[in-house]
Amino acid sequence: MFFVPRIAWDYGTFKPGVYVSSSDFLEKLNLFGGFDMNTKGEFDAIGMLDFKAFRPTFFALGYYLTRKDDERFDDPFVIVDQVEDENGNLVPVYDKYGVDYKFNLMLFDLGARMQLLPYVESELRASVSRYEANLKYEDGMTFHYTYFIGRSYQARFDFNTMPAMIKGNVHPRAGTRAQLTVGFEDNKFIDGFEVNSDALTLQEVYTNYKFWRLEGDVTHWYNPMGRLTVQPRLRFGYLDKQVDPFMDLYAGGLHGMRGYSFYSLGGTRRVIGSMALRHPLWEPNRPRTGWIHWDGLYAGIFGDVGDAWRERDFDTDKLKTDIGLEVRAKFYSWYGYPTAVTFSAARAFDTVSVTENDITTVYDPDWKFYFTVLFNFETIFPLGGTRGDHR
Repeated sequence: MFFVPRIAWDYGTFKPGVYVSSSDFLEKLNLFGGFDMNTKGEFDAIGMLDFKAFRPTFFALGYYLTRKDDERFDDPFVIVDQVEDENGNLVPVYDKYGVDYKFNLMLFDLGARMQLLPYVESELRASVSRYEANLKYEDGMTFHYTYFIGRSYQARFDFNTMPAMIKGNVHPRAGTRAQLTVGFEDNKFIDGFEVNSDALTLQEVYTNYKFWRLEGDVTHWYNPMGRLTVQPRLRFGYLDKQVDPFMDLYAGGLHGMRGYSFYSLGGTRRVIGSMALRHPLWEPNRPRTGWIHWDGLYAGIFGDVGDAWRERDFDTDKLKTDIGLEVRAKFYSWYGYPTAVTFSAARAFDTVSVTENDITTVYDPDWKFYFTVLFNFETIFPLGGTRGDHR
């Protein structure tokens, strides 16, 4: 059994933790777990199990996360003072009261994955999830409710023709990868509260959302000359029914159009077309600096065009665009751990406004910056195994 300490700084809080892993000698059974907690008492717990004794690999994983927040509001029933406004009129000053929020997010998955064909891997997965909120008021009163109950069933297929190549993970230069996901979701999302006539307490009222989900992602790497790589990519998504924005498909953020905020582009339809050019800046012969073995530095430019929408037909006039720069660094930490560092900056060209619950949020064009430290690149394809990821 292996223990790996983890230290993180998460939105202004110190968050230490630990990873635990274990496997049998033949690696037929693999166990992985993790736990961390910050100074606010928020914690993340994860457990994963892979059982490889049969041709399909059976797996189970579970997450339990907590988040905390607090707010202060005016109490319209308690006036503590009066002040004059700019017109000389007396206006009341209300007392303040505070509410502490605690959110619990639980998710559990069961599934199996196997190789169907030499270049096709499949996965079947069933998921259940439950999101809860706990409110604690200054007077000691508490209120608990569940605002989302989810069940989903999905099949995913991953197609991969990337050849084995040196530095194939950080700088792939040939091959095609594609992913197709078909899923059915049966969710309950809170719509309000009603009085339980038997217990004389408030209970949740839910709206049921049952819908099919289709998502696809295909990308190709082409090496026209030297070490230059061209990477076109197409992503799409479709929900067969209108749903609450909580369950929408989103086209912004780190794994979408990086020039736009995640929630700025959402709907039941999504399409993104991308083009990237990447070239090495520095490809050394693995020099060592202390406990780091350097493996290369790469730069690229990219551009996206796409949109996410609902309740209308596809309209080319409403497509959004962005452009950006990316720098990748690949090295090995502590003599053996692969480390993938990415920094990217992207700028949108279009203003986006989103209205929800009669509140309109305007997203003006601006630069967005992203920084990630992971074990490898191209994590958008989690089923790809190690093909193309050779040292």
